[in-house]
Amino acid sequence: MKTILAATDFSDSAQNAVEYAASLAELTDAQLILFHAYHVPIVASEVPTMMFTLNEMETSGLENLQEIAAQLKQSHPLLTEIECICRHGFVVEEIEGLMERQKANLVVMGLQGTNFLGEKLIGSNSSALVKQALFPVVVVHHELKFKEIKRILLATDDKKIKDPAMFDPLKKIAARFGSHIYVVKVMVDKNQISEIEEASEKLLLGEFLEETDHSFYKVKASDVVKGVNAFADRKKIDLTVVIARNHTFFESFFHSDHVRNMIFHAHTPLLTIHE
Repeated sequence: MKTILAATDFSDSAQNAVEYAASLAELTDAQLILFHAYHVPIVASEVPTMMFTLNEMETSGLENLQEIAAQLKQSHPLLTEIECICRHGFVVEEIEGLMERQKANLVVMGLQGTNFLGEKLIGSNSSALVKQALFPVVVVHHELKFKEIKRILLATDDKKIKDPAMFDPLKKIAARFGSHIYVVKVMVDKNQISEIEEASEKLLLGEFLEETDHSFYKVKASDVVKGVNAFADRKKIDLTVVIARNHTFFESFFHSDHVRNMIFHAHTPLLTIHE
């Protein structure tokens, strides 16, 4: 975990996520990148005009990032390095490009409190990034503060794991914090997998999670998100992990609202890992 990118729009929710990213970077000896993407606002009139120039927006954004960086260095003295980057463009696309250029390992983003309009109609940059990106993303709800990651919930499904390397970010976090990983399958459908299939899945996951402290659980619930949250509350989970596979599967998973609902309603910070 060498480089962590914290994206911010300078809202209270984003600042909370930045604090989370700073704590994580400090405890993992990682470089922290503070990132802001901006658009030039257009004034509606007979002749559309820009309120600010690109240079003015970039200068203002960098100044805000540098002020946050200065505050973080005071509150997190063990942070090894903080870099500030401000770019003009769409948030998701700019983050994707930056992750590749900077060889970053993880993105941390915030999520504001939701209502029907915000969740069902508008959505959020966080959910858009999780849906589109192929790198690990941590989404932190605005009310959640950083805690050392001692208990991790890994939510699984009946799909086969094609790339064991997808678990590397999870294993690195678990190794760094000495975490226990609770591998949880929420049983919703009536047609469940056989005992042989379940044993085979446990064997494979056990191999993929080798050298980690882990255990397996089955939870019955009427809804995946409710089942995961109930387990998280009961076991005092510090981080929930969801697997995002290829885009075809992930899009269908989003259409069924499982991951989207998890993003908006998870009781813990949510890490998505990708095949």
